[in-house]
Amino acid sequence: EMHQNSFHYYPYTLKQVPFILLTAKAMVSDRIRGYKSGADAYLPKPFRPEELVGMLDNLMRRQAREREGDLLRMQQRDRKVEQ
Repeated sequence: EMHQNSFHYYPYTLKQVPFILLTAKAMVSDRIRGYKSGADAYLPKPFRPEELVGMLDNLMRRQAREREGDLLRMQQRDRKVEQ
């Protein structure tokens, strides 16, 4: 179930879309290779759609928190420059 208020967490550019591998390969070596390739998450088949939606929502919220932290750091840096 998607949270009604989670829409504002969604990315505004394609570069911010999480990279989730959905694959039949479930060995640890396959997962490590996937993460080394840049995957944000790895979900072996079979999986339930609710699990994928939950994973995606979590990744989007994490990215939103990171963006908020980046904005706060930039604002603090700008204040120091002005002083």
